[in-house]
Amino acid sequence: MKQGVTSILIILFFVFCVGQTMAQRANGLAIEGLVTVQEGSSEGSIIQMYRDGRRLDNYGIGADGKYNVELNWNHKWELVFEHEGNFSQKIVVETAVPRDVLNTDPKFPPFPVNINLFTEIPGIDNSFAENTVLKIFYSPSVDNFVKELYYNDAQIERLINQAIAQAQQIDENADFMARLTRAELAELRKEYNELLEQAGQEYSNEEFLEALDGYKAASKIFPSEQFPKDRIAEINDLLGLIMAAEELDAAMLARFNKLVREGDLHLGNRQLPEAKKSYNRALSIKPLDQYVNDQLKKAC
Repeated sequence: MKQGVTSILIILFFVFCVGQTMAQRANGLAIEGLVTVQEGSSEGSIIQMYRDGRRLDNYGIGADGKYNVELNWNHKWELVFEHEGNFSQKIVVETAVPRDVLNTDPKFPPFPVNINLFTEIPGIDNSFAENTVLKIFYSPSVDNFVKELYYNDAQIERLINQAIAQAQQIDENADFMARLTRAELAELRKEYNELLEQAGQEYSNEEFLEALDGYKAASKIFPSEQFPKDRIAEINDLLGLIMAAEELDAAMLARFNKLVREGDLHLGNRQLPEAKKSYNRALSIKPLDQYVNDQLKKAC
């Protein structure tokens, strides 16, 4: 008899433990994966955790690079993956799920996210690392969580290369500024203000793609000015939220081609200031394009 009671108690205890485990899993969505770095070990990596904009304790990642975090329902989570000497990456997870779904079947499989952190390069503007690279959210059409990828590894590497090119241009620009006369400096300030005014109008009209290259072109003239940088970071975040990575790439290419056509038309009509403005805005998208750089020299 005692043995039978003991067996029943063991079974009940097992059922209780399993129930507790399932209940814990039902409290939120698990995000798990592997964090790697370009050079060395990922040991010492952390995840900065934000819930609805409020900073929480960091999540420490072990030497094997594996992580598993459970994010409670109905919050907006930001996970910033960091490792000393590397550019950070941020993902956003929105765990809002309809109440009827949570009441009937609140258990979802862990969502896999692998992160590869790129080696940081001293002396370059790392503001691009503040952009969201991935968003995860619940989709009623599939009754599961899905993702929107804003930047893949190749696109992040492209942003790094653009930042390197920009840093080189800033150094060259500083030397150039030091040799300008007062009149030449005033002319540059006028060009800068015109770009800001036009970009501001585009921004007000929610023409964010157009405004972006305007602010970038203005920032190239006076790299120490903070306002264009703030607008650039803001617009990058907005575009990342409303456009998928492939869609954004296509839109940026179309915008670049349009600006080049405008520049060529202005140059052909000997409208040199307008041609210069179009080419500079195009170069803010593809700074190393040889054709546009050559055309810009003709307009100067």
